[in-house]
Amino acid sequence: MDRVLRSFELAQDGRGRRAYVAWSEARADNAGGEIDEEAMAAIRRGWYLGKQTFKDRLLELLEKPGQTGGGTRNRTGEALKEHGESEAERIVRHVAKILGLPSTADAMAKLPKSDERKVVVAALLRGRTSAGKSWITRRLAMGHPGSVSLR
Repeated sequence: MDRVLRSFELAQDGRGRRAYVAWSEARADNAGGEIDEEAMAAIRRGWYLGKQTFKDRLLELLEKPGQTGGGTRNRTGEALKEHGESEAERIVRHVAKILGLPSTADAMAKLPKSDERKVVVAALLRGRTSAGKSWITRRLAMGHPGSVSLR
């Protein structure tokens, strides 16, 4: 699926997958499976895929400060970083219980740097939070930040 999303230059997330599904459905609806230029233009637009009313609703949400959908422009980079790290900490504590890992960084330091459970947690954090490699390696006691993606 990643290769398909890359070939259409779509985001490699749920939004990109939904755009591809919409494109596929439009193609299936057309005679002979041919995709028309309007459908291709819709998939290239990028930031939304749907009817004009959907676009209007999204723009309306973005204009309302403090509402879901547009709040990040009022936050500083430091606030976003802190939010990513606090979310990462919450995930670490939750997953540590499930995997039988200690919950503190000091206790994790006693485990091998490449402990499979720590690698799983690091991969989860990289994919689900904005916490940086440095924070992840410090929190999980995994060694050098450059090697976190190699494990």
